[in-house]
Amino acid sequence: MSIRDLKSRAMKRTGEYSGSCVSVTVFFLSALVAMVLGQSLLYLLLKNSPTEYYSLRGLISSGTVKLFWASQLLLFFTLFSPTMSVLRRMFVDMCRDMDLTVTRQFIYSHATMYYSRAYLNSFVLLLLRVTAGIPLLLSGIGVNYFVNILEISRLTSFGLVCLMFCITLTAVTGGLFIRYLISISLAPYMMVLDPRMSIFDACDRSAALMEGKHMLYIRFLLSFIPEMLLMVLVFPFFFFYPFYNVSYVMFVFELLGERGKDKFPGMIKRWKKYQ
Repeated sequence: MSIRDLKSRAMKRTGEYSGSCVSVTVFFLSALVAMVLGQSLLYLLLKNSPTEYYSLRGLISSGTVKLFWASQLLLFFTLFSPTMSVLRRMFVDMCRDMDLTVTRQFIYSHATMYYSRAYLNSFVLLLLRVTAGIPLLLSGIGVNYFVNILEISRLTSFGLVCLMFCITLTAVTGGLFIRYLISISLAPYMMVLDPRMSIFDACDRSAALMEGKHMLYIRFLLSFIPEMLLMVLVFPFFFFYPFYNVSYVMFVFELLGERGKDKFPGMIKRWKKYQ
């Protein structure tokens, strides 16, 4: 299925579930607003300048900046990561034409198991992404050192060679980092389809399925640029957010093919049987 046909099918499915799309969008915005309010509260309590929170020097030297980021991570894992896990399941159910009410009841009845796995998987995925980004960070620090600290006009011939090496290394590591992010992009949805799957197995399978399909993935994301330009009007977000996610889930199903077996309905069926 072409990207245009896939988006056309997603548009139709979004219209069929228009009420549910509005409710999940409001749910997402509520979690986002809670994150913003929590961040604003941290700004007021810690009383540092906003620029200090986002500088490497401030992170190294300031204890309050470390506390800020630790609080941000804690807020993310306790609020946003389980929210995103539930929303993925909702959009998968829309694509599968399943009853969202039963899914919500099942998740509520198994909240401890479901949310604990969501916390663990989000934490492991974050560690994998951060680890993969370390070479890019180091090469970027090298470029910043030669450009802003030593200053280009004062560099010797050897310094210029080192600067060019750092720039080249940044470009290479940046490309590899993006490639790695795309390779593991299917992992969260694999764990939605099979909640018992290990995060490492999901990443391995995602990397195997995405082999040779990186440019297809980029073209799919770039196809949403016209819709994203309308986001400046704010109101189209209530259309764009569910449309994008339903399209993304359908795209994932296209990549998974026969491997995209959903084990969640079987878990719900057994749960209802023994209720």
